[in-house]
Formats: sequence, C-alpha cells, structure tokens
Amino acid sequence: MSSSCAKRMSNSVVYASLETEKDDLGPDGEDELITEADLEGGYEQAQSRTGLKRSIACAVSVVLLSIACIGAVVFLLHNKSMDMDKGVEKRGAGLFLVSGSEVLLLRRNSKHNDNTWGLPGGNVEAGDPHLQATAMREATEEMGTVPACNVTGQILTFRGKKKQKAYTVFICEMAPAARAVFKPKLNDEHREARWWPLAALPPKGQLHPVVATLLEDPGAQRQLVAALPGGMVPASNSTAGPGTLKSLDAGVSGADVAGDERVDKRGAGLMLASTCSLLRDIHIIKLSFTEMWRNRDGDKVMLMRKVGKHGPGKWGLPGGSADSKDADDLATAEREAKEEVGGVPAHEVKGHIVIKRKGKHGVKLHTVFIATVASGASAAFQPSTNKDHLEVNWVPLSEAVALQPAQLHPVLAEVLSADHKAELQAALGVPVAVNAAISIKPLFAVMKLAAKQVLKSTAEKNGIPWDSTVQQLQNTPEVFSIREELEDKALEYPDYYLQKFHAYDEGNLNWLAAFEVESATYSMALRTFPDQPLTPEQAHAQLRGNIHEAIQDFSRQRGARQVHDALDLGCSAGLSTRALAEAFPAAQITGLDLSPHFLAVAEYRERKRKAEGESRRICYVHANLEDTRLPSASFDLVSSSFTIHELPPQAICALIAEARRLLRPGGVLLLADNNPRSKTIQNLPPALFTLMKSTEPWSDLYYAMDVEAAMRDAGFVHVETREADHRHRAVLGLAA
Repeated sequence: MSSSCAKRMSNSVVYASLETEKDDLGPDGEDELITEADLEGGYEQAQSRTGLKRSIACAVSVVLLSIACIGAVVFLLHNKSMDMDKGVEKRGAGLFLVSGSEVLLLRRNSKHNDNTWGLPGGNVEAGDPHLQATAMREATEEMGTVPACNVTGQILTFRGKKKQKAYTVFICEMAPAARAVFKPKLNDEHREARWWPLAALPPKGQLHPVVATLLEDPGAQRQLVAALPGGMVPASNSTAGPGTLKSLDAGVSGADVAGDERVDKRGAGLMLASTCSLLRDIHIIKLSFTEMWRNRDGDKVMLMRKVGKHGPGKWGLPGGSADSKDADDLATAEREAKEEVGGVPAHEVKGHIVIKRKGKHGVKLHTVFIATVASGASAAFQPSTNKDHLEVNWVPLSEAVALQPAQLHPVLAEVLSADHKAELQAALGVPVAVNAAISIKPLFAVMKLAAKQVLKSTAEKNGIPWDSTVQQLQNTPEVFSIREELEDKALEYPDYYLQKFHAYDEGNLNWLAAFEVESATYSMALRTFPDQPLTPEQAHAQLRGNIHEAIQDFSRQRGARQVHDALDLGCSAGLSTRALAEAFPAAQITGLDLSPHFLAVAEYRERKRKAEGESRRICYVHANLEDTRLPSASFDLVSSSFTIHELPPQAICALIAEARRLLRPGGVLLLADNNPRSKTIQNLPPALFTLMKSTEPWSDLYYAMDVEAAMRDAGFVHVETREADHRHRAVLGLAA
C-alpha cells in the first residue's frame, strides 16, 4: 500500500444490514410414557423409534414449509398486484384517463349499472400477466387503441355487500397532443364517451360504483388527489355534499354535518408523525389495524399527557378550541400546537379526520390534521410543556397503539381506532404488506434468495460469468493474503453492519458477497437499460458515465475546483473507483470501504492491471465513512455511488458531514443512488418491491429522507438533484 494510502487508514460505514433475532429453540413439550417393556431394556429402542419419527416429521414439515414459501414467492412474482384477502371473489382493473383538467368517462350500455358513467376496464382474464395489462386490454377492447400515457398512481377499491369485488384503478395522464388525435371507437358495451371536467363530474346517482368509491372513500380520495397532475381535486356537480371531495388543505365545511345537526363547538388538533413510510401502500397481506401500526418500527407521533379536568393523565394530541381570529381549522390546530408544545416543526399536511362528539346544545366538531415531519426536523425539535400538560414526547407508533383506550384522550382514541383506518393509511402510507411479509422468517429466507436470483438470472442470460468468477477468485490465494494486508483489525464495526444483509448471513463481511458483487453490479447495469442492446461492460460504462457527466457539468456551472484528489466512499470491489479514475484521468483516486473482503478483490484487480503495464493511480483504504480519520480538506471530489440507500439515516448524515470535512473549499460532493421520484421505481410491481426490501432494510427510510436538506445542513451550497437515468439520480453540492 502506498504511503499516501497509509495516511488515510480509518473506519467507514458503507452498507447497512437487517437486524434479525436468532431463532429461539425450546423443548418439544411432548410427554413420554415409560412402559414396563422400557424398563426391561426396550427404552432405548423406544427412544430411537420416537426420535426417528420426530426426525421424519420435522423433515417433512421443513420440506412442506419450504415448498409453501417458494410457492408464495413464485405466486407473488406472477401476480404482481395481488392482495390475499380471502373474501375476494372477482378482480378487475380500469384506467382513470386524465388530460389537462378533464377525465375520460364512458356511459355504460349493459344490464349491470346501465347508463352510468364509468371507467374503461373490466375483469381479469387468464392470459393477463398483471393488472395494468388487464386495464389496457379492456380499454383497447372498449374504445380502440389507447395512446401512450403516463401512469401516475394506482388505487385498490372494493365493492359488493361483502367487499368481494376488488378493482384496481390506474391513474394515467395523457398528453394534450395525444388526446387531440384520439377518437374513442366504442364497442356495444357503451353508449357514449365524454371528457368531463374534474371539478364538475356527473352527480353521484349517475356514476358507476367504482367512480363513486373514488370520490367518497376517504382513503381512495387521498390517493386520487395525490396521483392527479398538480394535485387537482375532482368533485361531483351534485349538491348532495358527500359526492364532493375536499382538498387536503381544506378545513371542515358544512358537508361534515348532517342537515339537522347543530354545531355546538369547533376545535382542531395536529397529529405530527415522523414517518419512515414507503413510496406507496402495497396490499398483499391482510392484517389487523393494530398489527399494521406495530410494523412501523421507525415511526413516531408527538403525544402529550394532560392535566386538568378534561382527560387528566391521558395521552392526547396538541389542539384546542377555535378562536375568532383563526383563519380556518388548520390555523386553529397550528396555533394551539405552538401554545402547547412550544412551536411546530416544519411539516406537510397529508389529510384530516373529523371527530364528532355530542355536546350540550349540539355537535362538537374536532378536526385532526395528520402531518408528516422529516426525520431530521423531528430530531431537531424539542417540544416543551405548558401548565396544561405533564409531558410531551415523540412516542413510537408501536407504543401508541399498545396504549389502552382508558389511557387515551377520547379524540386520540377515536383517531387510532379501526374506524379511521382508511384515512390514516392514505395519509401516512402504511407499508403493511412488505414489512409483514419480511417479518415471517421462513418466507424472508426464501425472499432474499429470490431477490439474488433476479440479478443472477439476468447475468446468466447476458453472458456474465457469475459462477466462474466466484470459482476463479476462490482459487486465487493472493486475494486472501491481500485481505490480511489491508484489514485494520482494530476497526470497530457498527452494530447494523454486523447483521444479515443482502442474501448473506454475514452481510458484506464474507467472501461470497465479495466474489459475487462484480457480477451483481453488471447485472444491475443491464437491468437499468433493458431496451438497449448493450454488453454488460457497455451498460456499466453508460451507468457510470451518466453520473460522471452530471458531476462535470455541475462543476463547470458552479465554478468548482479542478479534481486532483478524489475519494470514492463505499467503493465495494472497486468498479466505481476504476470508473472514477477513467472519468478524471489526472486525479489520484482513493477507494474506501468497510468490508476487507470487498477491498481485497478491488486491490487484486488493481495489481493485475499494474502488472499488465497500467500506471497506478488508485489506492484502497479499510475505514469507516462516518469517521474516516483522513486529513481535513484533502480532496476536491467525494463521490458515493449506490451506497446511501443501504444506510440508516443517521449514517447518511454522518457520511455527508464527514465529506464536508474532507473537501477543500470549492470541492464537490456527489451522492448517486435510486431516485425516489422515478416513475420506474414508484411503479415497481409489488412483488419485486417486496424482494428488494427483503435484502435492503433501510430502503424505506432512504426514500423518506430529504437528502438535499441534509447536505445544506452540513454546509453545502448550490445543492441540486439531477436525473442520471430513468431510475437513478445524482445529488450534488459545493463545499462552501
């Protein structure tokens, strides 16, 4: 190792891991009767027979369970938008086609819901590979070829007396140019096609039940508004109230009160949740409402324990009665929260729940606004109590739902009840199915292998020598001796790095992971450009090239310093480091990783290149990226590619802070990774999303984190995000 590398030895966090408990082993609990024959010398034989029976039974159970788990995964992969509700008897899908501020509806001509305005769509058929294919096939059959459109969301609805009919609605945005030439050619199932203004849809009585559900069900309402371009708010032109959908920031209106009810008192509260939600809720496994929330391990909600005559000693939410000076109910909620907890952190209102209680002279209305707070903002905000409260705390949702109703203020008790499941689920995006599926250990074991197999099958189809590369490295003694040279045996690994991760029980601290990572990376690159006829090397070069072009263009625009020294944080087996060296041919490159196994492969490859006549400009360091111990202001570029989605938020913040310390003024930080705003990622089939999550436990936290804000907080300026390709982004900032 060169002397310049020797100065840069330290500790680095490159990947994260899933913490799982060891299986608890206990006694059989089966009583054994010792007979007279046993006492005469047959006991050992009886024991042997019993043991053999148990062994056979155990083996059969394991085989059957494995088959069931594998079958479940295969079923998930081939039914990408399914839910497992036993009561579902019929499944269908349709298109909510939007162009500008209008939606295309078809007037039915059939014995079922005749003359109602509905969506193009129908029931699933055996040949449909997934629900979106069902929707497109049905739409084509009903009105001819549908122009290309952008799917912005999907909503699962249920109909029927027993909710036995499941119907998935795909919200699709059609460009004005495409709409101008699109002339629906209706079949005999419909009388008319019309583009309706979203703000003036047909009255409720004229709507097909699916469309009516989208406007009336609170959960479906929120999902629809979120998916529509510009957050448009659709509404029926009926004057009946319930057909009207309120915007997210609207207060309570007369529609919340029946015509014969009198409002006695009005109030509002704020439910502040620091959430770790996924991009969307995927309905795969049906759980009870409480079980849903208990899977939200990283989420917290701000609760207060009250004093006084109203709910003394009970946990409740910030809030109170309306004041004549309040502009609306949200203003009431925020004012009360500031008075009661000493301020309100930056938040985004996701929805609201109206609680009705009986008063002396009428109805008491209390509107609870559900708002999410970024994890960084919640950590920085320290609530304080006033004379009306004993304590104020950020309480884990798992603990909040475990509280008994007697321990809760009546408003909070109702908010957390099953009656408001849909509203909370829509507002906070509960990742029910994914985390629930992963929590089943036998299924998790199969899922993580299936996730690895996705990459391996891509490799095998494209000539990537996965198995032969592993065998070649296993038979190279030099690789193992290099590890002994590079490894800092005094290094302390973070707890989360020592757990199972990806498809390996030892995470990244094992040889198989190091020997397979190059093939997996080439496979990932090919999957990024599936429609282009690229070799694995070309796909990888394009993947890295797009990222490096973003760095160079950003540097030119922002007047960044010339790159003489660059650091690759989380360099893995060196593919990203080598690409960085090629992009900046005049720079000295340092690759840093926490896995000595990965570094051994990287260093072995580099020594082979040197032996073949290439100049040596890369050195590798075994270190912790949270605290590298490298000299301050020693680099012009710090780059980290496809690393931070594998880290918990606190490690990401530590990485950013350390990068700022290491950069010279005018230096650039690049964080390249999955793009949460990517339509490709947002529209991943639920099965594939579940497989990804099974091997990367911190991904939902990453998608919820504001990386740009974290960079600004660390002292970076001109922070911006650039799209590297259809699924990846480059977040860049300049060291001030």
